[in-house]
Amino acid sequence: MSLAQNLVQNSITQIAIVTLNLLERASKSYPLEMARSYKLCQKEDNNGVLLVVAPNEKKVRIEVGYGLEGGLTDAISSQIINSVMIPEFKNGKMSEGVKEGVFAFIFAVFFSFLKTFLIEIARAALCQWALDEVVQAQMEMVVAQVVEESALAEAE
Repeated sequence: MSLAQNLVQNSITQIAIVTLNLLERASKSYPLEMARSYKLCQKEDNNGVLLVVAPNEKKVRIEVGYGLEGGLTDAISSQIINSVMIPEFKNGKMSEGVKEGVFAFIFAVFFSFLKTFLIEIARAALCQWALDEVVQAQMEMVVAQVVEESALAEAE
Protein backbone atom coordinates (compact mmCIF):
# COMPACT_ATOMS: atom_id res chain seq x y z
CA MET A 1 0.00 0.00 0.00
CA SER A 2 1.40 3.41 -0.94
CA LEU A 3 1.82 6.21 1.58
CA ALA A 4 -0.92 8.21 -0.19
CA GLN A 5 -3.34 5.23 -0.08
CA ASN A 6 -2.55 4.74 3.60
CA LEU A 7 -3.34 8.42 4.29
CA VAL A 8 -6.71 8.13 2.56
CA GLN A 9 -7.63 4.90 4.39
CA ASN A 10 -6.47 6.01 7.85
CA SER A 11 -7.55 9.65 7.85
CA ILE A 12 -10.04 11.87 6.18
CA THR A 13 -7.53 13.64 3.95
CA GLN A 14 -7.16 13.09 0.23
CA ILE A 15 -4.42 14.33 -2.07
CA ALA A 16 -4.86 14.60 -5.84
CA ILE A 17 -2.33 15.58 -8.47
CA VAL A 18 -3.43 17.35 -11.64
CA THR A 19 -1.01 17.95 -14.49
CA LEU A 20 -1.66 20.74 -16.97
CA ASN A 21 0.30 21.77 -20.03
CA LEU A 22 0.28 25.44 -19.06
CA LEU A 23 -0.38 26.58 -15.52
CA GLU A 24 -0.37 30.26 -16.47
CA ARG A 25 -3.28 29.89 -18.90
CA ALA A 26 -5.42 27.79 -16.56
CA SER A 27 -7.81 29.78 -14.44
CA LYS A 28 -7.57 29.20 -10.72
CA SER A 29 -11.07 27.72 -10.79
CA TYR A 30 -10.28 25.07 -13.43
CA PRO A 31 -8.29 22.70 -11.15
CA LEU A 32 -10.86 23.25 -8.38
CA GLU A 33 -13.69 22.33 -10.75
CA MET A 34 -11.71 19.25 -11.71
CA ALA A 35 -11.28 18.31 -8.02
CA ARG A 36 -14.99 18.72 -7.42
CA SER A 37 -15.85 16.56 -10.42
CA TYR A 38 -13.62 13.78 -9.04
CA LYS A 39 -15.15 14.30 -5.57
CA LEU A 40 -11.83 15.06 -3.89
CA CYS A 41 -12.33 15.21 -0.09
CA GLN A 42 -15.44 14.92 2.01
CA LYS A 43 -17.72 17.90 1.41
CA GLU A 44 -18.47 18.48 5.08
CA ASP A 45 -14.78 18.42 6.07
CA ASN A 46 -13.35 20.23 3.02
CA ASN A 47 -10.11 18.37 3.66
CA GLY A 48 -8.52 17.79 0.28
CA VAL A 49 -5.17 18.81 -1.13
CA LEU A 50 -4.91 19.47 -4.85
CA LEU A 51 -1.42 19.63 -6.30
CA VAL A 52 -1.44 21.28 -9.74
CA VAL A 53 1.72 20.62 -11.74
CA ALA A 54 2.68 22.09 -15.12
CA PRO A 55 5.66 19.98 -16.29
CA ASN A 56 6.27 22.08 -19.41
CA GLU A 57 6.68 25.22 -17.30
CA LYS A 58 8.29 23.47 -14.31
CA LYS A 59 5.73 25.15 -12.08
CA VAL A 60 3.45 23.93 -9.35
CA ARG A 61 0.53 25.29 -7.36
CA ILE A 62 -1.32 23.85 -4.40
CA GLU A 63 -4.92 24.29 -3.36
CA VAL A 64 -5.75 23.30 0.21
CA GLY A 65 -9.27 22.72 1.52
CA TYR A 66 -10.40 24.90 4.41
CA GLY A 67 -10.40 21.88 6.71
CA LEU A 68 -6.61 21.56 6.39
CA GLU A 69 -5.56 25.20 6.37
CA GLY A 70 -4.58 25.12 10.05
CA GLY A 71 -2.03 22.38 9.48
CA LEU A 72 -1.08 22.96 5.86
CA THR A 73 -0.63 26.72 5.80
CA ASP A 74 0.36 28.81 2.81
CA ALA A 75 3.82 29.21 4.37
CA ILE A 76 4.33 25.44 4.77
CA SER A 77 3.00 24.77 1.26
CA SER A 78 5.27 27.43 -0.21
CA GLN A 79 8.29 26.03 1.60
CA ILE A 80 7.57 22.50 0.32
CA ILE A 81 7.09 23.75 -3.23
CA ASN A 82 10.18 25.98 -3.25
CA SER A 83 12.54 23.81 -1.20
CA VAL A 84 11.51 20.29 -2.20
CA MET A 85 9.75 20.31 -5.54
CA ILE A 86 11.16 23.16 -7.62
CA PRO A 87 14.84 22.12 -7.18
CA GLU A 88 13.95 18.65 -8.53
CA PHE A 89 12.01 20.22 -11.41
CA LYS A 90 15.01 22.39 -12.30
CA ASN A 91 17.18 19.24 -12.40
CA GLY A 92 14.75 17.69 -14.88
CA LYS A 93 13.37 15.23 -12.32
CA MET A 94 9.67 16.07 -12.49
CA SER A 95 8.37 12.76 -11.13
CA GLU A 96 10.90 12.83 -8.28
CA GLY A 97 9.86 16.40 -7.41
CA VAL A 98 6.18 15.45 -7.38
CA LYS A 99 6.85 12.31 -5.32
CA GLU A 100 9.00 14.15 -2.76
CA GLY A 101 6.48 16.99 -2.63
CA VAL A 102 3.60 14.58 -1.97
CA PHE A 103 5.61 12.90 0.81
CA ALA A 104 6.30 16.33 2.36
CA PHE A 105 2.61 17.29 2.17
CA ILE A 106 1.58 13.96 3.71
CA PHE A 107 4.09 14.49 6.51
CA ALA A 108 2.81 18.04 7.13
CA VAL A 109 -0.82 16.82 7.31
CA PHE A 110 0.16 13.86 9.51
CA PHE A 111 2.16 16.12 11.85
CA SER A 112 -0.82 18.45 12.12
CA PHE A 113 -3.11 15.53 13.04
CA LEU A 114 -0.52 14.19 15.47
CA LYS A 115 -0.18 17.58 17.16
CA THR A 116 -3.97 17.86 17.52
CA PHE A 117 -4.16 14.29 18.85
CA LEU A 118 -1.41 14.92 21.42
CA ILE A 119 -3.11 18.12 22.56
CA GLU A 120 -6.36 16.19 23.06
CA ILE A 121 -4.53 13.48 25.02
CA ALA A 122 -2.89 16.13 27.21
CA ARG A 123 -6.27 17.78 27.83
CA ALA A 124 -7.82 14.43 28.72
CA ALA A 125 -4.93 13.59 31.05
CA LEU A 126 -5.22 16.99 32.71
CA CYS A 127 -8.98 16.50 33.13
CA GLN A 128 -8.37 13.02 34.56
CA TRP A 129 -5.74 14.40 36.96
CA ALA A 130 -8.13 17.15 38.09
CA LEU A 131 -10.91 14.59 38.51
CA ASP A 132 -8.57 12.33 40.51
CA GLU A 133 -7.68 15.27 42.76
CA VAL A 134 -11.37 16.06 43.36
CA VAL A 135 -12.18 12.40 44.06
CA GLN A 136 -9.19 12.15 46.43
CA ALA A 137 -10.32 15.28 48.32
CA GLN A 138 -13.87 13.95 48.56
CA MET A 139 -12.62 10.58 49.78
CA GLU A 140 -10.53 12.30 52.46
CA MET A 141 -13.59 14.30 53.58
CA VAL A 142 -15.73 11.13 53.75
CA VAL A 143 -13.03 9.30 55.73
CA ALA A 144 -12.71 12.26 58.12
CA GLN A 145 -16.47 12.34 58.55
CA VAL A 146 -16.63 8.58 59.25
CA VAL A 147 -13.77 8.86 61.77
CA GLU A 148 -15.51 11.78 63.48
CA GLU A 149 -18.84 9.94 63.61
CA SER A 150 -17.08 6.83 64.96
CA ALA A 151 -15.39 8.90 67.70
CA LEU A 152 -18.72 10.45 68.67
CA ALA A 153 -20.40 7.05 68.75
CA GLU A 154 -17.65 5.65 71.00
CA ALA A 155 -17.89 8.65 73.33
CA GLU A 156 -21.58 8.05 73.90
